[in-house]
Amino acid sequence: MVKFMQNYFYSAQTNGFYISSLKSIYETSINGWPEDAMPISDEFYQELIDGQSCGKFIKRVA
Repeated sequence: MVKFMQNYFYSAQTNGFYISSLKSIYETSINGWPEDAMPISDEFYQELIDGQSCGKFIKRVA
């Protein structure tokens, strides 16, 4: 079972990662906090980052 720490969020709309502890800063920024931001586990976040370092990319699937 994957444990969700909710330290990281992912937004398909921006194709970006967000750190939950910085949410208040994002919310007051010009771009704000993405409406579609979803929590991801630390393990899944690390898998995605490791994949990018190997030349893979994250693609939004409709």
